[in-house]
Amino acid sequence: MQKLDEIINSKLNYVLNHPYYSGKHTITPKKFIVEKIYSQEFLTFEEKKEYSLSGILMTQREVGWGRTFFYPYKVYNNPSRFIEVKGYGQDGQDMCLWLHSSNDILFGTFFKKAEREYLILEKAFNSGLNTPMPLLLGRIYKEEWLKSGLKVASSIILSRSDSENNLENRFSMSNLDLLEEYLKAELDLPISKNPLGAFKQDDDAGFIIRAPLSPFRLGDPEDKYKLNERIIEIAKTAGKTFYKLIELGYLHLCPSTGNITTAGELTDLADCYDLKEENNLEEVIEDRENNIKIDFWQDLIGPRHLSNLSPLFIEGMFGSKLSLVDASKELEAMILT
Repeated sequence: MQKLDEIINSKLNYVLNHPYYSGKHTITPKKFIVEKIYSQEFLTFEEKKEYSLSGILMTQREVGWGRTFFYPYKVYNNPSRFIEVKGYGQDGQDMCLWLHSSNDILFGTFFKKAEREYLILEKAFNSGLNTPMPLLLGRIYKEEWLKSGLKVASSIILSRSDSENNLENRFSMSNLDLLEEYLKAELDLPISKNPLGAFKQDDDAGFIIRAPLSPFRLGDPEDKYKLNERIIEIAKTAGKTFYKLIELGYLHLCPSTGNITTAGELTDLADCYDLKEENNLEEVIEDRENNIKIDFWQDLIGPRHLSNLSPLFIEGMFGSKLSLVDASKELEAMILT
């Protein structure tokens, strides 16, 4: 089997030399404050100090769709793990702020959501679960967020070759209303969509750095996986982690092959429902069933999320082979009673 380092070097060379990626693989520095760091043994940052990230990104997705990316570098003092960043901008570049006006920034997230994910990841990792290692929680202040987002808006409007459309030089925190009117007119957005709706909320932006053993995911649940010894072990390991997360008080709402690394780690814990603190699970279940038109519990651990790995995932959960129907009933009883 090809070694992980060889795969990464191959992908890195492809990114650097392919003309389509030209200019799109460089991470754009954005100032941030370190709010929490797991250990200075692994990252040479300090809490409450200002930094920025720069370098070369890697991503499994097409350029332009990289919510999460990783450096082709190992973790300091732990060369078996890779630095992976989530929420630092689109493919590590600038942040879009007008497309998700009432929720997350496109390819970024609010600080409170980044903090929530970091704390869940920290608890899971410290409990010995097979998840990525938490490394850092960062805060991007609103002024920096606005400056970064306006570069994205400018890149769209500048197709008209108008140098005055360098928006980050024309608008600031003090004239958001004028900026809002300008963006609505120039980007031809519906009146119902407020391009600065997300930014006008009180929260800063945030991001996390984590360290998986493998930066690659299994892939699309629509794929059929060759059931070799390695894949079987990955699926069972992820199922066991899913179960242990429940014991910690978190139900992972998207345990799909897209959220399982090739080292068997269950990741993206932002998708976890807090069974101890949240109280609207019945609404979550009803909303999903209305969309997917099948039983929530069967869907959660079934082939839509896990393809042909579902039976193995279930075996990892319960330590024995169960049908999807029986496993979903066990899971439902475990959560709701």
